[in-house]
Amino acid sequence: MNAPSGSGVVTLTVRGRTDEALVRAIRGGDLRAFDELYRRYADRIFGFLVRHVHDRTEAEDLLQDVFMTCLLYTSD
Repeated sequence: MNAPSGSGVVTLTVRGRTDEALVRAIRGGDLRAFDELYRRYADRIFGFLVRHVHDRTEAEDLLQDVFMTCLLYTSD
């Protein structure tokens, strides 16, 4: 996503970055990078959790815990 032309500001997209680059960006305070990691992995992690706990509500809570833990550990 680039800024409008002529603005002199360029915003790099997070979509083309590796997971490692996204984690570095999160450590630098870029929450758009966190959003991208969530977009990439939330459905798969949620599916895994549902299959193992057999309860969608519990899986949703666990998914939130997973991503909150990731956010906390990347902010150190």
